[in-house]
Amino acid sequence: MDTTKSFYDFSNHVQGSTFKGVSFEIKINEVPLDLTDAEIIMQIDSFNNPNSNVLTLSTVLGNEKIVVLDPPTDGKFKIIPQIISLSVGLYKYDIKITTSDSVVRKPISGKWYIVASSSYD
Repeated sequence: MDTTKSFYDFSNHVQGSTFKGVSFEIKINEVPLDLTDAEIIMQIDSFNNPNSNVLTLSTVLGNEKIVVLDPPTDGKFKIIPQIISLSVGLYKYDIKITTSDSVVRKPISGKWYIVASSSYD
């Protein structure tokens, strides 16, 4: 995806189950963004309550739920598989990337429905 804002809506996710993860590639004018020493943060908010910050995933030490894939100069990162236990409802998310030169980009956002497990029993 290029530096223009891209929208990616996740598939419905069953509350309390394992999210299988997803990978992204960031390009600027068709050139991969160098993610060496970049900080990547995904902030998830309730759709009806902007800035509620119900869950944060990141590359930050102690919360490594996002990993930069090798080599970092290829501009690829992955949100790793993990259990997502948000309440049933609709959420929105934004991904913010701060590169080593302190440039901040928000290239990806989207929606995510968390559904009750009984919906899939």
